[in-house]
Amino acid sequence: VISTHDLNFAASVCDQVVLLRQGCVLAAGPIHEILRPDTVKDLYNVDAVVEQHATAGHLTIVPLARRATDTP
Repeated sequence: VISTHDLNFAASVCDQVVLLRQGCVLAAGPIHEILRPDTVKDLYNVDAVVEQHATAGHLTIVPLARRATDTP
């Protein structure tokens, strides 16, 4: 069991994940089913690309820059 805010680290070492937002479960299950662009958006309010790393074999999450007009 680990606790982290680093989704890339979690994707590299975990098979299952539980995402918490404000103390409530946002999503839980196999990491390949849970880590999707929509869940990253719900969790961190940022658009992201989620894809399989060609060499490492695990998912990687790349946050996309917010526009200057976006609010947190």
